[in-house]
Amino acid sequence: MAGDLRIPHFIGMHALRVLPILVIVLEFLSQRMPCLAFPQVRLRLVRVAVVTYVATLSILTWQELAGQSIVSPAGPILAAGAAVAVATVIAAVTAIMAPERELVRDH
Repeated sequence: MAGDLRIPHFIGMHALRVLPILVIVLEFLSQRMPCLAFPQVRLRLVRVAVVTYVATLSILTWQELAGQSIVSPAGPILAAGAAVAVATVIAAVTAIMAPERELVRDH
C-alpha cells in the first residue's frame, strides 16, 4: 500500500521556485556578507541546495511508497532524513569556510 505521492510532487515542483530564489538571495547577500563575496562560494551553496533537494525528494518518495505518514517517519527513512540534515549543514559550512587561496573575488 503506497501513500500520497502528491507530497513528493509538491516538493519537487517547488524546486522550480525555491532554487532560483536562493540564487537571487545569495547574490543580494553577497553585497552585505563578506563570506558570500566569492562566486565560487555561492555556487557551492547552490549545489548543496540542489543535492539536498534531490535527497529530500528521494526520501519523501521512498516514504510515501512505503505507506508511511508524512508526519511520522520511522526506521531507515527517519535515519536517512537525519543523515541528509546533518550532511547538509556540514556541506554548507564547508562551502562557506573554503580556503581563500582557491577563491577569486568577482568585484
